[in-house]
Amino acid sequence: MKQELIADLISQNTLLDEINSMLKKQAGDFSAKADKFEHDALEKNKKIDELQEDKKVLVEVVKRTPSESKNLRSITITTILAISVSFFALHISNDLSVNPNSKDPLKTQYLIQNLEGATVQTWKPWHIFNGQALNVNIVDADKISKDQLDAIKSAILDEKSVQIDDSLVGKGPTGTTSTYYLGWQGALENIPHDTKFSIPTKFNIIESADGGGDIIIHLSNLENADGYSGYTKSTMDGDQILRSTITIYNVNHMTPQRLGDIVRHEFGHALGLGHSSDEQDLMHYMIVTQYPFVSSCDTDTIKSLYNGDITNSAVCQKQA
Repeated sequence: MKQELIADLISQNTLLDEINSMLKKQAGDFSAKADKFEHDALEKNKKIDELQEDKKVLVEVVKRTPSESKNLRSITITTILAISVSFFALHISNDLSVNPNSKDPLKTQYLIQNLEGATVQTWKPWHIFNGQALNVNIVDADKISKDQLDAIKSAILDEKSVQIDDSLVGKGPTGTTSTYYLGWQGALENIPHDTKFSIPTKFNIIESADGGGDIIIHLSNLENADGYSGYTKSTMDGDQILRSTITIYNVNHMTPQRLGDIVRHEFGHALGLGHSSDEQDLMHYMIVTQYPFVSSCDTDTIKSLYNGDITNSAVCQKQA
């Protein structure tokens, strides 16, 4: 009987040892989980502190915005009469095209002062024969995608038009519409051709590395040192344009739609237009419109320019 009791006590002691070992293991697991919970809590508190710091920075930026916006709208007045070369420039704020799918504006700059009222500035026209086509050379076409190349060609050659409600662009009440063109060729073909100088209506697209052509488009993946994304230089002889050269920078970071918008704007400069005083127009120096297409204001100014009215501005249709 005594041996049985001793065996039973040994069995119970073994069981107690196993239970004690299990409890120690559970306590260790609980401690590890507690440590992990404490670590996660510290990380969350750290992120909250970082967000609070970001909020302070954002508040400071918002406070500075009005004065900075005012500065952005200030344009340097520079008129060079000793040479026959005009310069136009397009600058983008961040990498986002202004269209119905985006919200950030495209900022541009032009070296002639903007005029008050609904006007578009002009420079000089091309002097070509009636029906003569201008050769447009896309020099670096091999550096971009097919979609980007198609967007450039569409901005120049597209003949399609769209009707846009005037209330969306501040031209009139809801229900009235105006015609806009997706490409310059379609817009120019619909201008009455009773002007003093022939309006260009045909463009031959070529892709040559020799740099030849009437309007040359250079595409670069480099960033411009002054922050510009587009730059147009037109060489003059007296009262006529001899050649226009467009350079687009940072192309590898542009969507096809953005690239098309910039080329459409710069091509207006290459044809002899300056900047519009209408914020909702394609040729405005700060492109904020969601409809960056060729407007009747742009075509009316082209007609006035090619009719010999070289006054540095042309009055557009009155805005609402």
